[in-house]
Amino acid sequence: MHRAYLMLALISVHIFIACSADKKNNQEASDGHLDGDACKIESKTPVGWEDQTDIGVPKDIFSDLAGTCEAPFKWDGFGWQGSGLSIAPDIGEGSANAAVQVDESSVVFVQTKPTHNSVDDDMCEDYLMANAQVTIEILDSPVVSNKEVEINAYSQNQRLDVSFTLNEADIRSWDTGAQAVAISTESGVTNLGMNIELMPLGAACVGEARFTTTESLGAGTAVSSNGPFGFWSNTGCGMWEQIVDITQLVDIETLQSEITETFDDRPFNGFWQEGEDQEDEDQEDGDPTILRVAVTLLQTEICSETEASLDAPLDVPVELVANTDDGIIKDLVGDGSVPITIDSQGIQYIGALQAMINLQCQSETDSLPVTTADCSIVDSIEAQLYTGDPREDDGELSLYIYHRDGNPNGAPDEVLQLLLDNDG
Repeated sequence: MHRAYLMLALISVHIFIACSADKKNNQEASDGHLDGDACKIESKTPVGWEDQTDIGVPKDIFSDLAGTCEAPFKWDGFGWQGSGLSIAPDIGEGSANAAVQVDESSVVFVQTKPTHNSVDDDMCEDYLMANAQVTIEILDSPVVSNKEVEINAYSQNQRLDVSFTLNEADIRSWDTGAQAVAISTESGVTNLGMNIELMPLGAACVGEARFTTTESLGAGTAVSSNGPFGFWSNTGCGMWEQIVDITQLVDIETLQSEITETFDDRPFNGFWQEGEDQEDEDQEDGDPTILRVAVTLLQTEICSETEASLDAPLDVPVELVANTDDGIIKDLVGDGSVPITIDSQGIQYIGALQAMINLQCQSETDSLPVTTADCSIVDSIEAQLYTGDPREDDGELSLYIYHRDGNPNGAPDEVLQLLLDNDG
């Protein structure tokens, strides 16, 4: 089996102060690689589907985008918990269907030029532009039907995808038909969007959906959030990933033996600290303990954006079981990854173990692998483990604890960290 595309339950957040300003729309601005104020469109010339251009032949560049496909769809809304966006249930799966048709008669060669003398001519790139019609259905509900999308190609070898953004009305229309999941927002959310991105269907049936929100905090201040919602894949891999068979690169028994030697046979000394990123030199160390992890290779076929080399480590999926000698962590089980570097001589290096494990109290009488957690108070815990790279830095096990009646802004109610010392 291939590693399922790992979608971290993290969202990026930006706080900004809204202010009014007069802005002149630049109707001629290019959507190229530079700011629209720097370059503008000089001309658009129709191009035949098989014509040779400075960029390449349109047929060779755009053909792989077209096709129809179906793939399993999975969503994970855990990272949106506590925000102004609610996804219920948090986790689920279904199916997705996608169809892309490129309009062969729509291709134009776009020439650009600087808008003023301070911009060099070679900084404004010419490109080929084609129109495509996109139809997507997720969870048995139409997302878009024959939506017109522009696709720009700046070079023959550019990785092209199909991407667009849905507004809130589009999302509500889709969600009404998708009975498996319910999307809702709190009153403070002033904007909701969904970004959709598809790989060329000629290569694989892979795509992802991300939500964006803007939430008003009052007094002219707002918070903007962006994070994953779901993905579909018929290969088990994510966007722009390829399948790598580890057995073709290294002996598996040797790899497991070296992973065991790196992690299982090595106790991680550390001490507990409440709060996060405390750097007071006068602070006394908290209660010491030892973290012990057992790490097992999960599978031999993995997904990677790159081939194995010393310059590009492979992230190998593993299963871990973690315990601390003081009993605070008891049989914490989850999936993680370990970067390994391989060349023709074999395994060169095994890096730091990383994992993010979501723990949910199913009831007030439930118990968690974090034995100090009281499920009558605690709703969930996000455990993040980074053992540290022995060549460079120390590690930590961070526990982000969320209460049942927790912070309305989505921040954890408690943070408990086990700081690991790689110097022993």
